[in-house]
This record gives sequence, C-alpha cells and structure tokens, in this order.
Amino acid sequence: MLLLPDEVSDVSLLGELKSLEILRVNGIEKLPPEIRQLTCLKFLDLSNLGVISPNVISNLKRLEELCILDDFNGWEDEATNTEGTNAIDTEGRNASLVELNSLTYLTALKVHIPRGKSSPNNLCFEKLVRFRISIGAPFDPDDEEEIPSIKTLKLEDVPLEDKFKVLLVKSEVVYVTKVKGLENVLHDRDGSGFFNLKYLEVTRCDGGENLLERPEPSLQTLEQAMSRSFCNLTKLHVANCSFKYLFSLSVARCLEQLQVLNVETCSCMEVIVGNERQGDDKEIIFPRLREMTLMDLPNLISFSPSKRPNSITEASNSDRAQPLFHEKVVVPNIQEIKIGYCPNLDSIFSASTARKLTRLQHLDINGGSSDSKLKAIVETSEERDGANDDELFVFLELSSMYLTGMANLQSFCSSCGDEESFFNQKVTLPNIL
Repeated sequence: MLLLPDEVSDVSLLGELKSLEILRVNGIEKLPPEIRQLTCLKFLDLSNLGVISPNVISNLKRLEELCILDDFNGWEDEATNTEGTNAIDTEGRNASLVELNSLTYLTALKVHIPRGKSSPNNLCFEKLVRFRISIGAPFDPDDEEEIPSIKTLKLEDVPLEDKFKVLLVKSEVVYVTKVKGLENVLHDRDGSGFFNLKYLEVTRCDGGENLLERPEPSLQTLEQAMSRSFCNLTKLHVANCSFKYLFSLSVARCLEQLQVLNVETCSCMEVIVGNERQGDDKEIIFPRLREMTLMDLPNLISFSPSKRPNSITEASNSDRAQPLFHEKVVVPNIQEIKIGYCPNLDSIFSASTARKLTRLQHLDINGGSSDSKLKAIVETSEERDGANDDELFVFLELSSMYLTGMANLQSFCSSCGDEESFFNQKVTLPNIL
C-alpha cells in the first residue's frame, strides 16, 4: 500500500512499482500516463485531481475498487480517447468514462458523472457491491445521509436510462431531483425489487399520480403477494413534486421499518396513502414511525381515505370532513408531528387515534394563513369512530405543543362548547399544563 502526501507533485516514478496493489493519491495536478504500468493495482483512490491522463484507468484491468472525488468533472467524451493516440494528441486531455468498461473486476466505485456526460451503455453496474455514484450533479455536503450506506446513488436532471435502473434497485440511499419518469421505476410492478432501499429523497419530480406503487392485491401473483417491496425503507422525504398521493395502500402495508416521513410543498397532494379500488378497511399500521412532517400541502384532506373510493378525486370529494388521522391510521410510536399550511384540514386526530398517541412528545401545527379551516385538534364525533365521549385524552409524554396561525380554531377537542376553556376536563397534559 502506498499513500502519497499532498506535497508530492510528481508521481510518474510510481510506474516502476509494478507489484503495487493499493494507491491513494491526493492533490496532484495530473495523474500521469506512467501509472498505467501498475497492472497489479487493485485499489485506486484519487482526490483533488485536475487531469487523469487518457488510457490509464483502462489499463488497470485488475482494479477492484476505484474512488474518484466528486470535484473531478473533466471526463472527456467517449470519442476523444482511443488506444494508440500519441502523447502529443493526449496532452492536457482527460480520461473518458468508457474506460471503466475495461475494469471487469470492479466491485466498488465512487464517481461523479457530470450532466451531459453519458456513462457507457455497457458499463457493468450489476457487479457493483459498493458504490457512491452521482449523475448530473455532485453530492452536496448536506447529502451526508444519517443512514450508513455502502450503496448510494444521486440522480439530478438527467434522463432516467435503463442502465441507471439497475443501480436504483441495488441502492440503499437514493437522492432524486428533477428526473422524469421516476414512477416507471418506483412502481414495482413485478414485486421483486427495492428490498435494499432505506433512505429515499425525491425533489422536483413530476409525472404520475403517485410515487411508490406495487400491484393491487387482486392482481398479484403468489410470488408478488409474498414479496415485501420497500420493506426496509426507513426514511422518506418528498418535496416540490406533483403527486396526488404518495404511495398505494399495498405499499403502505409493507412500510414496517419506516421511521421518518417528510412531505413538503406538494401542491397537488390530496392524501398520503391512496386506497386501491379493491382495497380493504383494515388498519394501516406504521409500527416504527416516530417523526412526521407535512408542510405546505394546500390540497391535503386526509392521511388516507376512510372509505374505498373509485378514484383519488372521489376521495377528495367525499371525505372533506374527516380528520387527518382517522381511526384506521395507527402510529403507535409516533413522537413528533409537524403540520404547516394544510388549509383544507378540519381536524387532526379522530378520538380513537388521539387516545393511542401515548408516545407523542412534540406537536407543532401552523395553519399558515387566515384561510385555514382547522376548527379542532381532536374530532370527537361519536358517529365517526364510536369512541366513548366520556373517556379522557391523556398525552403522558407530550412536552411541547405549538398551535399557531389558525383563525378558525375553536378548541382542542370539537366537543368543547363556546363557554368552555380551550382545554376542557377531558384533556390531560401532565408535562404541559
């Protein structure tokens, strides 16, 4: 193994170390042609480089791991580099991505592919077991995901080519921005993929009614019915997208590991969970969900339709008065809920749902404008869920609550009369009141 310090500028003599297997190079102006003689090299880490000489990488045929820092974006077009090009012709030129095709032993890759620089069609992504690949735009410092991952992919403002779909299915952490046709990939029609996916962030993507999908129960084969697509998804963040709902009911029932859900600035979003036509009335349980943020969703009317509509539009027309979280939505371990500018909500929790929020610690609701329809936090209509009207609402762990920007808010519980206080005798908040 050889690690070169930053002050070393000329590394051409390294070509003599023909048995070298591991090399880390940082801060040199150019990776010289002589490096192509290191035919035993298995690991190459290149950081802060200006130029990678053509036909160097392609000659390192035993390379198993290649790491090139995101700040290198000088890849040449495929047609500019060919074997046999003389030194004069290649002076000042960079390597091309097509050279990666020669690395048949490559199993780990860290690389940035700039927008407009297409990766080779026959690049064998299937063999990769570890990767951190950005296509279109490099990773931001904020993209340092909280979930440790050895398979991370970022796509920004690039066509969704078939060769990228292989990476999407293999990835654990995915960032997608301004990519069209995403629903054609994340709609897992055969129920066979996305078991690895743990963190998904989607921003500024349009097209299709929803983001995540799998076959409806009545259309599933036995193999599909037994599969658990998206079953390891832990965090989901969606912003500035045009979806009418986020995922189907069949996907929702697979999200047993989901811990954090964040949906922001989606003007068309009507519900989070879309009920299929052949859906059922069973509870939708998110057993590990602990944080939820719903912000700037002007058309949101419920987390999930309480009935089985023929369409999302029908759900929008028929369920205007239902709480955001009705009795069929179960979040037993939720700790933090933030809701902001969702003006079409009449209430947040049904009575039965509110009584199950034993772990809730932080509640932040901001109407955001004078047109907020919110009248109560808890809807206590007996007609809706058959709750006992005399049963208390006890929030044992709730330690902070912010309720702002709701001109029509009358009381915490809808049963409070005009003469009563905002919190009546039915509400117990031992850590606040």
